[in-house]
Amino acid sequence: MSRASNLSVLVFIEGMSCSGSAAVSDFLLDSASVTSTGRNSVRVARTSYGLNDLYKNTTSRTKFQKALTDFYHINVVGAPWKPTQGLNIKSTLKRLAKVSNASNLSVGEPHKAQKIRKSKNGTHALKAYADFCESTLSHDDIATGFEASIRSFVVSYLMASATKTCDSKVIATRNFFRLPRINKQLLPFLKPYRYYAVVRDPRAQFHSLLSQGRVANAMDFIKLYKAAIYAYHKNIRIGHIENSSTRKITFEDFVLSHRLRDSLLEDLGIDKHTVEPKNFIASESARNIDMFKTALNLDDIWKIEKELSAYIYSGCA
Repeated sequence: MSRASNLSVLVFIEGMSCSGSAAVSDFLLDSASVTSTGRNSVRVARTSYGLNDLYKNTTSRTKFQKALTDFYHINVVGAPWKPTQGLNIKSTLKRLAKVSNASNLSVGEPHKAQKIRKSKNGTHALKAYADFCESTLSHDDIATGFEASIRSFVVSYLMASATKTCDSKVIATRNFFRLPRINKQLLPFLKPYRYYAVVRDPRAQFHSLLSQGRVANAMDFIKLYKAAIYAYHKNIRIGHIENSSTRKITFEDFVLSHRLRDSLLEDLGIDKHTVEPKNFIASESARNIDMFKTALNLDDIWKIEKELSAYIYSGCA
């Protein structure tokens, strides 16, 4: 954890599938000052009985202990905890620390064995989780312990999945919270941070999803898009995301405007001269902006323009 504690800013890059969040992540990764965990490399925030459920159960020690035990049984053992098994927290923490399969937790159907992808850093990740829970339980007030311990855990957990290690001031991760499924209750405890919500012209996004077979038709996509946009603005309104630490990034502007990209670097305290284009090439990403015009049928374009008119890209900001 000592290595990770030097990282001063956590950058959470969120977006719907094919929104362009990968481009933002790749751009930041091109700086020697940034460590990135890549796509979906950490799922403990939204995994069954992971951080969000633990936070909901900080109202009492008993509830917190049960949520921790459920996390272990559902996501590691692959079967739900049963009251007849007892609630042995010390034993659960010890087993969590020893399991070596879990820096990449995937959520499957409830009460069925979970698929857990092996990783060479899995032991470190679960050990960090166990240490975090143990630190939380050491406080008389569970909520206070959770709030005091969560940031150092998240940094250490992200570092377990990092694509590179360096003494950087920035660590970036994609879809840690997974917009729009989970409100961002945890963000206030992770300061300093930046939350980048990446959006894209819905016509181009629909084309990408349709070509990958990930959406059936325009109307289904419109429902998904509206839900994601609503969740983003709802989180802003209820204070889960601080406006001063939040930025909505339009993919097209990001690709076409070097000033926007430079402003991101400046905000994070990164010298733009340290960026060496390798992962993100603006000219290549620009090809994806207007591809939908010749690929989609006019009826689908019309439906999207009618239902999502406020989000149609009209030119560089």
